[in-house]
Amino acid sequence: MFGMMCVGLLASVPYSGYAAERVPFAPSKPLNSGKWFLARDLIDPVFKGRLHGLVGYVFHVSPEGKVTHCTVLQSSGDDRIDAKICDLVVQRAKFRPAGNPEGQPVQGTYSTRLYW
Repeated sequence: MFGMMCVGLLASVPYSGYAAERVPFAPSKPLNSGKWFLARDLIDPVFKGRLHGLVGYVFHVSPEGKVTHCTVLQSSGDDRIDAKICDLVVQRAKFRPAGNPEGQPVQGTYSTRLYW
């Protein structure tokens, strides 16, 4: 689950929240992280004049693979940026949902840091 995705000036750098051996089921996995942020997002007034930042999140993923909620773990220092990035991910992200030991989809989470 380690990697980096760059789109324009935005990047997603997942970090490990839980060791695999501590999770009794398959974790949620992003399917379209390259589409979470678009170049046109950078013209949004929220980002204007901001050179860069790092935000840590936990995305709550439904059994259908949609983000239902996100929680800020590490703020960029600007609540508007934190909220805007969260809104974009909730709108656009698609995940392979977490699975229970029987292979059935269940509610899960995905932790990441987003850098712009």
